[in-house]
Amino acid sequence: MTIREFAKIAGVSVSTVSKIMNNKDESIRAETRDSVLKLAKEYNYKIGSPALRDMPIIGVAYTDGEELCRLLPSLLSAAAERGCGVLLKSPAPSGIAPAEELRMLLGAGIDALLLETLLPGDSRVQSLLEESGIPYSVLQDDKESLPYPDYAALAYRSVELLSEEGHTDIACFLGEGRRGEPYRRGYQQCLFDRHIRPDKELIFHRSVDEAIQKIASHRFSALIVSHYEDAMRLYQRIIGLQYRIPHDVSLITLREAENGEESLPISAFHISYGEYADLLLQTLLRADKKGFVRTQIPMSLFAGCRLNHRRTIDIPHMQRKKRVISIGSVNIDHYLNVSALPESGNTVIAPESYTYPGGKGVNQAVGVAKLGHSACLIGNVGHDSDADFIYAAIEEHRVERAALRRKRGFQTGQAYIFVRPDGHSMISVMSGANNSLSREDILAQEHFFKHAGFCLLQSEIPMDTLLFAAKTAKKYGASTVLKPSAGALLSKELLTVIDIIIPNRRELSQIVPAPRTMKAKARSLLALGVPTVLVTLGADGFYLLTKDKELSVPAVAFTAIDSTGAADAFISALVSYLLYGYDMESAARIAGYAAGFCISRQGVVPSLIDRNSLESHIRQKEPGLLK
Repeated sequence: MTIREFAKIAGVSVSTVSKIMNNKDESIRAETRDSVLKLAKEYNYKIGSPALRDMPIIGVAYTDGEELCRLLPSLLSAAAERGCGVLLKSPAPSGIAPAEELRMLLGAGIDALLLETLLPGDSRVQSLLEESGIPYSVLQDDKESLPYPDYAALAYRSVELLSEEGHTDIACFLGEGRRGEPYRRGYQQCLFDRHIRPDKELIFHRSVDEAIQKIASHRFSALIVSHYEDAMRLYQRIIGLQYRIPHDVSLITLREAENGEESLPISAFHISYGEYADLLLQTLLRADKKGFVRTQIPMSLFAGCRLNHRRTIDIPHMQRKKRVISIGSVNIDHYLNVSALPESGNTVIAPESYTYPGGKGVNQAVGVAKLGHSACLIGNVGHDSDADFIYAAIEEHRVERAALRRKRGFQTGQAYIFVRPDGHSMISVMSGANNSLSREDILAQEHFFKHAGFCLLQSEIPMDTLLFAAKTAKKYGASTVLKPSAGALLSKELLTVIDIIIPNRRELSQIVPAPRTMKAKARSLLALGVPTVLVTLGADGFYLLTKDKELSVPAVAFTAIDSTGAADAFISALVSYLLYGYDMESAARIAGYAAGFCISRQGVVPSLIDRNSLESHIRQKEPGLLK
C-alpha cells in the first residue's frame, strides 16, 4: 500500500499522513490524528515500512553553514506539507572524504539532492553527481548558487529607504557568516548610486562599542544591520544609554520569519524561508532534467521582502527643522580687484586675484547652513577639477551635496568678477554645466523636497527647469523664493508658483518694463499672483510689498568692500529667520544686517555670516529686533 492509497482510505491528504507518521502533527486536530493512527494499525501501515518508499525523499548534505542551518526548519516543514521525506547527512568525522560521504547518501535511494557546498576541483564528487542521475542544487555563494536570499538587494533597499528619508550619514553593521560580504556590497552600491560618499569608519564588523561611540559623536544618523541578533544587542545598548530610537538614530535590519512580526521593536525586512523552502522542493521534485538544477526564484522573495513596520525609521534630527533647498548656478568665482571697471578699448590692470566657490545656488545654500538650517544644493558641475573644489567647499559648510551632479562633456561654471575699491562690481559668467540642469535632474532629486520648508530658485538655469522645480516644490508644500537675474524673462506661469520674489531695481525693470515707478512695478507683480515682492535697493535698503503691508527700510551702515553677494546673504537670512518663526518684516530687517556683513568683506562664501555673530551684532545695534 502506498502513502497515497492509505491517505485515500483515511480521507485525508498525503501531507497530513506524512505529518502524523513522522510525529510532526502539532497542527493536526487530535481526532484526525487518532483516526489516522487507528487505521494505520488496522492496515498494518507502519513508520519505516517499505510502503513509505513511495514517498519522494530529498537528500540534504550540510556541514555547519549559516544559511542551510537557518533553512532546515522551514525545509522540513515544507517537506511534511508536500508529503515527502528529508534524509539529512550531518557533518561527518574528520578523515572521511567528501566523495565517500556523498556515496553513502546516494546509496539511500534519494530522489533529489540539496548540497550546502560543492568544493571546486573535487572531480570524484562531480562524477558521482553525474552518475547518480538525480536532480541536485547547491546552496553556495557563487555563480552556481541558489539566488536567495539576495543580501545585497536587501542592504541596497535599506539604504535607499533611509536616503529617501533624507539620511546621508548611514552606517553598516556586519555580523558573522557568509551574508556579510554581499550585504556590504549592496550598502556601498546604493551609497554610490545616491552620490553619497562612503566612509570606511562607518562600516562596523561586530564591534558594538565602536558603533555606540560613533553615535555619541553624531557620526551617523542611521544604521543598517545584517543580523537581527546584532540589531537587538545594539538596540538594547542604545536605549540603555538614553539615546532615542529613531530620534537619535534610525535602525533597519533583516529577520528570518514567516510573518510580519509587527510586535518586534526593530524595523526589519523579513526573509520568508518558508516560501523559499517550498519553492526549492517544488523545483527539485518537478525537475524535468537530471543533474544541476538552478532554481528560478521570483524577485518578490528578496527585492520585495516585506518591512514589518517603520517604528525605528525617521528623518534625520537636523531635518526635523524644515530643510532649505537651493536650486541654481554653481560656479568658480574668479575675483580681480581693479581700480576701475573695464570698458571697451581700455585695458585695466588687476594687481591681485582670488578664487572662491560661488554661484547663487552655492552662495544661498551655504548662507542658510551657516545660519543653522539644513541646506540641500541641487545643481550640476562639470567633470573637472573645479568640481572637486566645489564639493570640498560645500562639504566644509555642511551643505547636503548628494543632489549635486557631475556632467560629462561640460565644464564647471565660471564667473569673472571685477571689483572696484568702493565695492561696485561687474560680472561675466560662463554657464557651463549650469545650462545642463534639466527637468530629469530635478525629478531624480524629488525625494529631497519631501521635508523642505523653502525652495530657493535662481534664474541662471534653463527656464523650463526653473518652472518644473518651482512646481515640484509647491507639490510638496515648500514656499518658493525667486531671485531673478539681469536679462531673465519670467513667464506668467512661473510667477503663479512663486511665493516671494526678490529682484533688485534693474531686475524689476526688466521683469516689468513699462515706464512706471518702482512701487507700481511691484504692485503689478502682486497682481500677477506673487504674494510677496521684496526689492533690494543696495545702499538705499529694501522695499517690501504684500497684500497687507508696504514699507521701505533703509540699509544698515557697513563699509562696502564687495557688493557681489549682498542679495544672496539677504535671501539666506530672510528664509532662515522665517523658519525661526519671525514675521516677514522682522526677518527682512535681520536679512539687511546679513547683507551688510557680506559686502564688508571680499568673496561671497567667506563673507556669509553665521547666526551667533549676526545676532551678537544686532543685539548691540537693534536689540528689540530679536526674540
